[in-house]
Amino acid sequence: MKNKNNFWKNKRVFITGHTGFKGSWIFFYLIKKGAKVHGYSLNYARNSIIFSKKNYKNKQTINNINNYRILEKSILKFKPYVIIHLAAKTLVLNSYRESYQTFYTNIVGTLNILEISKKLKNLKSLCVITTDKVYDEKFG
Repeated sequence: MKNKNNFWKNKRVFITGHTGFKGSWIFFYLIKKGAKVHGYSLNYARNSIIFSKKNYKNKQTINNINNYRILEKSILKFKPYVIIHLAAKTLVLNSYRESYQTFYTNIVGTLNILEISKKLKNLKSLCVITTDKVYDEKFG
């Protein structure tokens, strides 16, 4: 039986939204567990020292999830075993103001991931993460 602590060792994991809150934690956790990780996201904050370090430059593509051509090239080149898709517009107030961009990013961005994943022979798992903001709360 394999050691559970070695599950992620050398697994190729592609993470969209790796510069966001959840994505950055997953990114660094999987690196610590020995995974080969590649992140795809919009640019990180200018004052962020985390992703600007040289040792992470070649582990990421900074681009928009809606750029199908670059997204496809990044994923096909990396040949992931697992894709964790977190890239989305998440702030509710901004989503109201930028409803078209939010819809396009959250729906078409996910569709891009799904379409590209069909081309991957070694892909074993695709995890699509959503936000709690899409659920209705009912009290009483």
